[in-house]
Amino acid sequence: MKHKLLKDTTVHGKENHGQETVYEENTKSCEHEYGNHCLWSIEHREVMKDAIVKRLKDQLFMARAHYPTVAKLKQQERFTRELKQNIQEHERMLSDTITDADLPPFFAEKLEKMEHTIERAESCEVGCSNVERKLRQLLDITEDEAYFHTRQSAFLYHLGVQTMPKLTIA
Repeated sequence: MKHKLLKDTTVHGKENHGQETVYEENTKSCEHEYGNHCLWSIEHREVMKDAIVKRLKDQLFMARAHYPTVAKLKQQERFTRELKQNIQEHERMLSDTITDADLPPFFAEKLEKMEHTIERAESCEVGCSNVERKLRQLLDITEDEAYFHTRQSAFLYHLGVQTMPKLTIA
């Protein structure tokens, strides 16, 4: 599927906060697989209201991927505890959060702290195979979830179309 990347700050008249927007040049394959849902989703695209939440979740994935390897290192007990504590703080913070507006006021501090912790974990000399395996697992799970949600969305769209009463013009 061809994509055309455009720097656009608005999507259908709604502010997109400087995020890049991907417009599909060829929607035929999408329409073939998911039907009119593709056209509807393009027309009703909205601004992401959870960009920071997604960034926090990405950090959590990265920290979880590094944790088992860092925990095995000798003379890194203090750092292991710090990494575990940061993971737990992120989990608590994200447990009640759906959109960026739900984030507690101190989220920026936690985000920065986790960023430094992940950088430090990446700088440790460890075997990459464990981290790579964990990240591959997370990628597979994420891809499966994305595919499921796309199929579910298409199904619900078609169900809505089928159950919507027909309007008759007199």
